[in-house]
Parts: sequence; structure tokens; C-alpha cells
Amino acid sequence: MSLAVVADADFGVEIDYATARESVDRARGHVEGFWQEVKWQVEHGIHEALGYKDFDALWEAEYAKLGVAISRGERPELVGALRAIGQTQEQIAGKLGVSRNSVIKDLNVQNEHSPEPVTNSRGQSRPASYKKKPPQETRRSSPPRRADDLPDDQRKLAEADLINGFRSMVRSIGKHADELTPKAREYLINDMKNAIEKLEENK
Repeated sequence: MSLAVVADADFGVEIDYATARESVDRARGHVEGFWQEVKWQVEHGIHEALGYKDFDALWEAEYAKLGVAISRGERPELVGALRAIGQTQEQIAGKLGVSRNSVIKDLNVQNEHSPEPVTNSRGQSRPASYKKKPPQETRRSSPPRRADDLPDDQRKLAEADLINGFRSMVRSIGKHADELTPKAREYLINDMKNAIEKLEENK
């Protein structure tokens, strides 16, 4: 196996094969402190130095059959470290031998101290304890009210707005009439004729 060297930008140290292998051997040989070693391995990405494609491959080869129990006090920090490298809640629960609900609780504890979102294996950023919200019922909009249904003062204001808007439109048409194309003039004339007919019908 090649003596790969992994540079760790966050800690300013280089992890070579021998250093990574010593950490794995210490974890496997001593149950006490096992999970602290695993947390260190996760944070330093030692799977690369050992030639594994990812941490899952390292776990399956080195630790999957050990069945070492983790204490409740150690768990939240390791859960947070595993989540930070893109592990799903189900993957974390499987490695630690706990339920998914326990993982969610530990992530909530982590979020209280570190509210920044994490990135999962698909490159999506979201809070570590993200849960899908149930779909909300869409409220039906009420039909528009007729002018006759409005109180007198509101109806008068509505009529005034309509008249002012119409006058403003007429002034704008007069100002730009010579700039309009024949087709645009035809559309405007037809629309105004239709509006006048409606007004005549409702005298």
C-alpha cells in the first residue's frame, strides 16, 4: 500500500499512512477512548491516507463488526462530526448502534452550539436537524366584491379611482396617438367602444 500523505488545512498537520494506521490500531485495541479516536479520524479524513474511497469504506473494513457501544455523553459531538462530512441520519444511527430519533436529538444539541447548516452527500446545505414541514392547506380566495356590495363611502372612492384612471388613460392616448401603429389604434378604439357599450347598457 502506498504511503499516502493527506494535508489537513484546518489543523495545519500532515497525516501519513503510519499516523493514520496508529490511530486505527489504538481504536481497535482499546475500547476506552474508541469513539474519541473515531471522531479524530472523521475530522482529519484519514480514510484517504489509508487508501479508502470514503469514511464508509473505512468503517466497514475496520470497525463494522466490533460493536463498541458509545456513551450518551460522547455521542453528540461524534454525531455532529459525521453529519458534517455528509452522513445521513440513518447512516449515523447504523454506525453508532442507536435509533434515528437519538441521532436527531443529538443534532439538536449540536445546533444549539453551532447553528450553521451542514452539507449532505448530495451537496445540499440545510440545518443538521432538518425536518420536512407538512404541506399547508391552500386557502381559497374569496370572489371579488361588486361595487354595489360596498358601503357608500367605499363605493364613491372606487368610482373616483375609476374615473381618474380613465381620464389619465385618455390623456396618455392623446399624447402618444401619433406614435401608435394602426393595429394599436384599432385595438384601443375597439376596447373603448366596448367600454362605452357597457356603460350605455347599465344607465
